[in-house]
Amino acid sequence: MSESALDRLEHYVSQITSRMQDLKGENAELRERIDSLQEELEELRRESLTKGQSIENFMQERLEIRSRVQRIRKNLSTLEAKESTL
Repeated sequence: MSESALDRLEHYVSQITSRMQDLKGENAELRERIDSLQEELEELRRESLTKGQSIENFMQERLEIRSRVQRIRKNLSTLEAKESTL
């Protein structure tokens, strides 16, 4: 092999080595970002579940209140009907 061919090969290997180091660094950063995003996703899932349960509780309370108000209105109507017959 000629001297210039060895120089080119050495330069090429040096470039590849440098690029590999860059890619390893990027890979490490991306893995950290993935871990961070996975933690954030889990937190959002927990929050969503909690909010969903709260909404379900509010809906149940709303139905209960509606039912009780309807019973009160019915009792008032019955009371008014009895008073008008007296």
